[in-house]
Amino acid sequence: MDTFQQQSPSAYLILKHSLSVQKSNSIIDRWLTDHPQESRQSLAKLLNLSKVIFKNERLCDLPKLSADDAKLLMKEIQSSSTLEVKDRRYRLTTYPQCFVGKELVQWLIENKELLTAEAIAWGQSLIDHNLIEHVCQDHEFENKELFYHFC
Repeated sequence: MDTFQQQSPSAYLILKHSLSVQKSNSIIDRWLTDHPQESRQSLAKLLNLSKVIFKNERLCDLPKLSADDAKLLMKEIQSSSTLEVKDRRYRLTTYPQCFVGKELVQWLIENKELLTAEAIAWGQSLIDHNLIEHVCQDHEFENKELFYHFC
């Protein structure tokens, strides 16, 4: 397990992002002001689960796409020539017209300038809006060699 994940939010920012104590506390205080229902302890858990990320000198909640934004993204993904959608084989089963979760994450990073955690959250939003699904409906969206297809 990553040692950063076992630390307080301040230690996480200091160690992983090389921030000063003063800067990290300022960033945490700003996030806590915007999220009065949360505590430092809950923030530590959210950082551990990658539900809050550090981006542009701020702590940010992972983005969730609205239904309309998810549909627009889906159209863009489907019209892309760089995400390979094809029949794929795993063990003795062929899964028609699917793509790899890890490749969609890479596509989102390159085309939408997202961090990995953000790209995974967007992929999960596509599942949540019933636009894509795991080929066996066994997984949420993951940055792995798992097959997904359009619904």
